[in-house]
Amino acid sequence: MQTVKKWLADRANQPVLWLLLGGLLFRSIIAFCLYPGIDETYYYLYSLHLDWSYFDHPVLVALTTGFGPWVTGVVSQFTIRLATLILYTGSLFLLYLTGAQLFGAQAGRLTLAIATIIPIFQVGFGVLSLPDSPLIFFWSASLCLAADEFFGRDTNVGAKHLGGNLSVKSKIDNPNASPSGSWQVSYQPSYRLA
Repeated sequence: MQTVKKWLADRANQPVLWLLLGGLLFRSIIAFCLYPGIDETYYYLYSLHLDWSYFDHPVLVALTTGFGPWVTGVVSQFTIRLATLILYTGSLFLLYLTGAQLFGAQAGRLTLAIATIIPIFQVGFGVLSLPDSPLIFFWSASLCLAADEFFGRDTNVGAKHLGGNLSVKSKIDNPNASPSGSWQVSYQPSYRLA
């Protein structure tokens, strides 16, 4: 909790917060005004009759579509899209964290801004209740965890000639190297190899 308060208090993170909240508000307005499609009503029926999986869609689409009606007790076009709105905002935040960790805070903010304004991402992944919403969230979470595992928390790939985990071999080490140098990844796993 202290980490979250510290992150929110930092003025450098305020544009990130404004992008996330502004995008969430914009997508919420669209979700409230846009009538549900045939697929979304079909997914709502999934949420009424839960099973491990269906022939054409996974169980997560039923869970994300049914989340809003289960929490609020109201069935509307907004409530069946509530989990999608939350998941996409979480996906954007995870993309920001990944970009900031790998390439610096500015690159993370640009990644967030671009992913926020792409129209197909806005509507397809961020508003409509589709199987892609949990897919994008868990893909973003996997990407964030992989970046943390392979590059660590203390490194920034974008800084110092692509970071502390990447080293530049000099012309002295390799006389046949190009003048720009060659890149060598020095990966150290955080776990013990067998």
